[in-house]
Amino acid sequence: MARLRIIPTLILILTLGLSSCRDGVRYHLFHSLPQEGWSHLDTLSFVPDSDSIRGDNCFWIEMRLDCDFPYAALPLTVEQRGRQYSQREHLSIPLSSDGRQLNGKGLRLLQYRNGPFNLQPGIKEVRIWHNAGYVKLIGIRDLGLEIRRARP
Repeated sequence: MARLRIIPTLILILTLGLSSCRDGVRYHLFHSLPQEGWSHLDTLSFVPDSDSIRGDNCFWIEMRLDCDFPYAALPLTVEQRGRQYSQREHLSIPLSSDGRQLNGKGLRLLQYRNGPFNLQPGIKEVRIWHNAGYVKLIGIRDLGLEIRRARP
């Protein structure tokens, strides 16, 4: 009988532990990219609920890509749009330490996370596209945006 009580207790502890890892997350979404490649014309749009991102927030950009992705960095433009203004920032997300050794976590599918970047107050939409010219970037599976409450 004691074993029957231990299992629900363990499940409860694991659930609470996993939910505490998400503390401060206000928005988290991945967009899948086409297998034939990500064109510079393909803009990814993230539209968080404005009620959930009130106050000071930061964001991270997350990527999942194949191990054979041929670039050492990913040049991106991030545009934050509010009601009456927009702000663009050009980023270069490093993917390798020396041009050869990849930094991502994983085996066949590497995951990267870069940030934090400041999220402007009153943002209604975050748009992201790549600045690698007219080529289609092959090997990027998903691109995500995570918004968290800024630490005081």
